[in-house]
Formats: sequence, C-alpha cells, structure tokens
Amino acid sequence: MKKLFYPLCIGLLLFLTTEAGYAKVNPKRMYKTIAVLTSDSLGGRAAGSGYDFKSARYIEKELTKTGFTPLYGESGICPFSFKQRKDTATTCNVLMVLKNKKHPDARYILLGAHHDHLGIREKEGSKVIFRGANDNASGVATLLEVARELYQNRNKLRHHIIIAAFGAEEIGLLGSGQVFSALNRDSIPLDCMFNFEMTGTLDPEKNVEILGQDTFDMESVIAAVKNPKQLNLLPRPARLHASDHLWFVKQCPVAVFATTGAKYYHAPEDDISTLNFPGLATLTQYISGFVLQLSATRK
Repeated sequence: MKKLFYPLCIGLLLFLTTEAGYAKVNPKRMYKTIAVLTSDSLGGRAAGSGYDFKSARYIEKELTKTGFTPLYGESGICPFSFKQRKDTATTCNVLMVLKNKKHPDARYILLGAHHDHLGIREKEGSKVIFRGANDNASGVATLLEVARELYQNRNKLRHHIIIAAFGAEEIGLLGSGQVFSALNRDSIPLDCMFNFEMTGTLDPEKNVEILGQDTFDMESVIAAVKNPKQLNLLPRPARLHASDHLWFVKQCPVAVFATTGAKYYHAPEDDISTLNFPGLATLTQYISGFVLQLSATRK
C-alpha cells in the first residue's frame, strides 16, 4: 500500500498545484530525484564509497538536460582526494554553469546542496543503508528544480548561475571547501551564495529557517517575494548551523534554506516515506522566487 500511496500523493499534488497556477516546480520529478538518490543502488552515497560518483553522474545528467554546461572542462564532475583514516580516498563535486548572454560581464550566483550522506553502516549486528532522504536528497531535489526554474527564466537574470552539488559535507565540509578555493583561484566573482539543506520536512506550522540575515538585507527580499502558501520564514544568523555555506560567509551574502521538522537525523529511518512532499514543493517554489528576486534587484 505504501508503494502506491506516495506516487498517488505526488500525482494529486501536481494536478492541484498546476490548476492553482502557483507551483511551477514539478513534484513528480522531485519525487523521482529523491527515489533515485535513496535507492539501494546508491548505497547511502558516502564520500569515497564509489556510490557518491553514481549520485554525481545522475545530478550532472539532469543539469545537462536542463541546459547547464560544465564550469570546468568537458565534465561537470570534479574529483578531489581526501584523507580517510590512514588512506587516501576520492570523491567529487558537481559544478555546472548557466552563462548570462545578455550580461556577459555579470557576477555569479552560486547555488549548492551536498549530495553525500553516511553510506552503509553497522547497526545492531546488521549492515544498514543510511539513505539520507531529507539529509540531503531533498536539498538536491530542490537544487535541481530551482536550476530548471532559473533556466526557464534566464532572460530575467542579471547574473551567471553556478550550480554545485557538494561532496564530503558529512565529514567536514570538504567539497564546498574545494569549490571555495577553486572560485577564488580563478577570480570568479560571487555576488551571493544559496545553500539548500534538508528541505523535505516542513512542519505543520510551515517553519522555514533562512540562515544569513547578518550577511545582507534579507528582510527586504522576503518582503518582495510572493508567499501565497504562508510559509513561516525565520531569518537566522549565518553561523547558527554548520553547512557548506560557512566557507562563503566572509566573502558574499549567503542564504541557507532548511526545514525544522526533521524527526530523523543521521538515522536509517531518514527515508523517502518520512518526507512532506507538498511542503517540499511549496518551499522549492518559494526559493525559486527568492533567487529570481535577488538576481533581479542586485547589480
């Protein structure tokens, strides 16, 4: 029954939101993204496991279909090495870009979410997949859907857009550190950075934390963005929680979107059945408007 219930919910949500003329995001597609990332074949996506490259290839493929191109070279997958106990392991970021043809001298907006999780671990004598549906397959689904919205509205943008799926967040924000270093090395000017972290568990009060109020005038953007579903937006300081945005706090404005209703954190119970898909779609649509508003008003 559970296998039928969630696809039916997504289909109903897609119908209702399309009829209402509000949600442009595609909940059915977001469900598919999370189903892929949390599947047995991706084994929990631990950094250095090999499953992380599978998730990266899926994300790169989806962004390529949308219209994004690699930021570096011919591939959006950017491997890097890290120390794992006494050995050296390899994982990767995904870095893709949408260049603004109307404003070739524009600055860049970076949007990111980490694609790794905890992998396969021992629990009570058995090996268990820690699937990370909320942490952070939901953030990746938001990232891909916002990327599609930005591509559809590319003529309204005043920036180039970089999409980053960070690796190795769970073991020390390593992937975002690699991106931070690369962008500075190549003098790529960032105007602001967005991070999507556990966007799949909107609670009944519709609470959404937005970290970064101490890095720019967040309240004015919130006031300008339509919020018809009446999300309860909670501006917070950037350093309240540790995530990939911390590398960028001193360099540019940051905005981190996270839901507060997570019941399972770093637990095998964090699977697709625990997510609030109507809430995920609502929040993702709001984020798309927020990014578009920021890009339309910042020069």
